[in-house]
Amino acid sequence: LDGPRLVGTELFRASAPELALAGRISFGPGGRLQRVDVTEARLFGTRAAGDVTPPARGGAPWRIALRGPTLDLAPILAAQDAEADGADRPPLSLALRFDRVLLGPERLIHRLDGQVATGQRGTIADARLSGRTAEEGGEFDIRVVPRGGGRDVTIEAADAGALLAALGISGAIERGRLALSARWQGEGAGQPVTGTATLDDFAVRDAPAIGRFLQGITVIGLIDLARSQHLSFTRAIVPFTLSPGTLALGEARAFSTSLGLTMTGRVDRRRETLDLSGTVVPAYLLNTLPGRLPLIGRLFSLEQGGGVMAVAWRARGPRAEPEVTVNPLSALTPGVLRGLFGQAPGQGAAPP
Repeated sequence: LDGPRLVGTELFRASAPELALAGRISFGPGGRLQRVDVTEARLFGTRAAGDVTPPARGGAPWRIALRGPTLDLAPILAAQDAEADGADRPPLSLALRFDRVLLGPERLIHRLDGQVATGQRGTIADARLSGRTAEEGGEFDIRVVPRGGGRDVTIEAADAGALLAALGISGAIERGRLALSARWQGEGAGQPVTGTATLDDFAVRDAPAIGRFLQGITVIGLIDLARSQHLSFTRAIVPFTLSPGTLALGEARAFSTSLGLTMTGRVDRRRETLDLSGTVVPAYLLNTLPGRLPLIGRLFSLEQGGGVMAVAWRARGPRAEPEVTVNPLSALTPGVLRGLFGQAPGQGAAPP
C-alpha cells in the first residue's frame, strides 16, 4: 500500500512470478477494512476481476465476487487433497462468472455461472452452479441445498461422460444424460453422500476390466461385444454411497437391448482397488421377457435386472489391472436355480 490512511481509499498494485494484483482498498472509521475492489488479478492461470467484502459481524462469511475469462482451480484442488479433513477455514460466499474454469490437466468447463457458500470447515453448504462441458452444448446444473441438518444434492447434465471426466471422477463414460439425486446427512467435512444416479444412452470405453470381463463370456449375444471392448447401454441406475476413501455400489444395474448387467461392491479410492460382483444377462430384451410375465415371472428371474440366462462375474484387485472371473455354470441355469450357486433372492451374485 502506498501511504495508507485510516479512512478513505487506497490504490494498490503488487506483482511477483505467477502473480499480479491491482485495485483499490476502502477503509472505514478506525481503519476498518470495508471493501477490496480488484481491477486485475493474475494467479497461475487465473485472469479475473472482482470485489471482496469482509464479514459484517462475527461468524458471517467473506463475500467474494469474481468474474473473467479464466479461473484456475487446479492448484487449489491439489492443495485441498493434501490437507487434513476438517481444518478450520473462514466461511465464504462466492459469486462466480467465468468463460473457462480449469480443474486439472485437460479438465475444464465452460461458462460457469453461480453462487457457492462454504461453512466453517470449508465444506459446501449451499450452491447453485450452471455451465457447459463444451464451448457449445453439454449444459449441466448443480444444486446443493441445506435441509434438516444435512444437504441435498442434485445434478443434471446433458453430457454425463464429459462432466465426470472434467470433475476427475471417471474417464471411461462416453456421452449420456445424467440425473443424480443424493444427500449428505451431516454438515461436517468428510461426510459420506448417499444417493442414486441415472444415466441414459451412454457407453463405457477404455476400461481395463471390460476386455477381461468379455473374454470370460462366450454365450450367444456377447461374441460381437467381446471384439470391441466397448459397451453401450440404454440406461443405468446406480445407488451409491461416496466417502473420501470409498465408493460403495448397491444393486446397480444397466441394460440395453443386447445386454443387461447388475453390479454391487466397493471401490477403494485411496488404494485404487476394487471388489465388484454381479450378473450379466445376454440378449437382455428377449432373455428378460419370461421374467416379466404376470404371476409366473418370479419363477424365471429372482433379482431385479436378471433374466432366464445370466452369468455371474466378479472383478477385484487394482483398479488399473483387476482380476476378472466368470462362473460359466450360471449360464446354464434359470434364475430360480441360481441360488444353488450361492445367490440368494434379491442379492448380488456370489463370488465365482
